[in-house]
Formats: sequence, C-alpha cells, structure tokens
Amino acid sequence: MRVFSHQGVTLEVCTACGGGLLSPGGLSALLTERSDPSTWMEAGIASDIGPSMLVCPLHQASAPMRLFRLRHAQVDVEVDLCTACGSIWLDAGEGAQLEALADAVHRTQRAVITTTSLEEQQAADALLIARLSGERRTPWFATLGMFALFVLLTIHRYLVPPEVYASIWAFVPAELGRGEHIHTLVTSAFAHAHLLHLCMNALYFLALGKRIEQYLGARFVVGLFLCSAVVGNLAYFVVAPGSAVGSVGASGGVAGFLGALLVLAPRIEIARAGQQRLQLSIGLGAWLVWELIMALGGPAGVNHVAHIGGFLGGLAFAGVLVALDLPKVVEIDATPAEPSGLRRVGSRIGDLITEHPMISIPVIGVCYMAFTALVVAMSIGH
Repeated sequence: MRVFSHQGVTLEVCTACGGGLLSPGGLSALLTERSDPSTWMEAGIASDIGPSMLVCPLHQASAPMRLFRLRHAQVDVEVDLCTACGSIWLDAGEGAQLEALADAVHRTQRAVITTTSLEEQQAADALLIARLSGERRTPWFATLGMFALFVLLTIHRYLVPPEVYASIWAFVPAELGRGEHIHTLVTSAFAHAHLLHLCMNALYFLALGKRIEQYLGARFVVGLFLCSAVVGNLAYFVVAPGSAVGSVGASGGVAGFLGALLVLAPRIEIARAGQQRLQLSIGLGAWLVWELIMALGGPAGVNHVAHIGGFLGGLAFAGVLVALDLPKVVEIDATPAEPSGLRRVGSRIGDLITEHPMISIPVIGVCYMAFTALVVAMSIGH
C-alpha cells in the first residue's frame, strides 16, 4: 500500500489493484464544497445494500464493511463503508465517479425551481411515484366504470348489423361538417370495431387509467379521457373534414393519458439496461415520431391522427391542471395491498419488459405491426 495525503485527507492505495482506503471523514472533506455526503441517505441518493464481502483493513474481521449504492442522474457507483470507523474502500476508478456524482448533485441543488423549493419538489415527486406505482390500495372505480362501457358497447357491436352500429356510435368527419351526430365526438371513444380492438385498447387503458386515477382522482381522470378523445376526433376532422370513414376506439383517450404523464411525471423511468435508463419523455418522443410517420404514409385501418390529437389533448389538459395547481392532494390508503397471483405475474412481465428493453421493445413493435396488419386485413375483408 502507498499512502497519499491531499487537503488533510489520507488515502492508502493498493499498487496491485488500484483501489484505496479513504480515511474516516475523508469523503465529506473532499466533496462537501460541492455536496454534503452526509445528506445523501435522506435525499435518496445513497442506499444501504447490505453486508460487503470486504472487511475493514483497520479492524480486520472484527468490523465487516457494508455496501452502499450511490445513484444520481447518470452516475451509479457502489462503495464499501466501515460503519465502525467511517473508512471507505474505493475500487479503481470509483473516486472519479464519486466526484462526478457530487458535481451532479451540486448542479441539481443549484437549479432554479419555480414556485416550489427543492424539498417540496422532491416530496411531490415521491407522492406522485407512490400513486403511480400501484403499490397502494386505492379505489379506481371511474376507470373500471369507463371500461364497463367499452364492454357493453362492444357487445352491442355483435347484436346489430355493422352499418347500424357505426351510424349510432362512430365518429364521421363529414357528418360533423354537416352539424350531424355531434355526440359521436364522445361516444366513438367507448365503441370498438371488434373484440381484438377492445382487448388491445383495454390493456393500455386499464394499466394507465388506474395509475392516473390514483393521482388525479375520479373526476379528473374522466375529464382527461373525454377531453383527449374529443380532441383526437377533432384532429381527424381537421385533417380529413370530408371523410366518410367512421372512427371508433379508446386509443385517442389512451394517448391522452400518455400526454398527461409527460406533464405530470416526465422523469419516470420506463426501461433500463445496465446503467442506461430510458425516461418517459424520451420513450414518448420516439412513439410520437412513429405515429407521425404512420399518419403521413401508413396503412389505412388505424387512426393515427386521432392518436396524435388525443396525445396533445392530454398534454393540454394536464398542463391546465398544473397551471391551476390542481388536483388538490387526494388522500390514499397507506395499507399495502396483498399481491395476488395475477399481480405477481403482471409484475414479473413488467420487470422482464423494463429490464430487457433491447428484446422487449422490438417484440412489442412487431406485435403492434402485426395488429395493424390484422386490422387492415379485416377491413379489406369487409
């Protein structure tokens, strides 16, 4: 071991592996000007993973070290800490990572946050994530009620001729231009062309609707869905005002859920691969580009214009809520829900999707294109 001293801090470096033992209090002494490490646990930057495989060189076996994970922004590093004396073992290269982490924390703390302090913003983020995580038992009757209407209208689809069903529920831009069937701006969002169409929309509607209702509350999630669906249909009218092709489906409203999430929680991670993390804002950017491409030159059968319009409607709706400081805090039941068998399966599937994005994203894309092709084939058949 070679001993180095810098600013009153002693570092014993192993010439074989490049790692080093930082003297007690050394980390704080070196980094406090940028960020105080003693506050990292409370801020959620540091977390105790558990016992380390190393022992403190100063105490040997009498004081096994503990492993701490430090994560902020794009920096993710693990260090070994002796809880007896405060010495820290750094593997080769971890010192530079710690400096980068301290710089990142310093930049965050100096960032100007309008109307709220950093602590208030962190508290709001924590509350939002708790509500969107689905880990607390909260009623979501509004979402289930809207889904029940989806099912009822889909059953009606098989009880009457297709042209009768479309004349009652489907939105047709040419009819709106004549001032007819204005109610279909809303009713079309609850109707579906067939059972597969319902299942595809229900998958995303229930997953997103439940989380958003737990944060916004019942009235606002209904308002968000209806606003997004209407704006999606109006976008279809603006692009093709003379079209006689009817449009049905909840996808415009579901796209509005995504737009609202972009306003309410743009930093939520939707996928990760190693230290690389994909945030919601980036994922939605890619999805929006795909929708624009399909709207401009994609196959018929899927109303991509309504998806884009619905997304913008949800974006605007959530933006107004934020501007008006709504909704007010909704009390939630703090009793953890007992995980059911289906919930465990769903959680496992979600973990597989987010932990292996290089596999799951192409698979989801292929399934989506297959669904689009099937819709086109069915429309040609009719």
